[in-house]
Amino acid sequence: MTSETIRALVLVKAAPVLTSQLEETMCVAGIRLDTDRPEWIRIHPVPFRDLDDESRFAKYQVITVDAIRPRTDRRPES
Repeated sequence: MTSETIRALVLVKAAPVLTSQLEETMCVAGIRLDTDRPEWIRIHPVPFRDLDDESRFAKYQVITVDAIRPRTDRRPES
């Protein structure tokens, strides 16, 4: 699997949930800014509380992340 660098404006940060491995993750949605046309993007899972302080981000902040498209989630925004 190859990763791609994504630049996005965060619009939604969902409430954290516990995974079956007892890790806390959340879903983040926003607008992708590094494509020809802005498009919706969904970033999941995000282990937000486990991120270093300098890696945490706020709603309405522009972020840059390395992401891998999921194999099992075929939604175009994922």
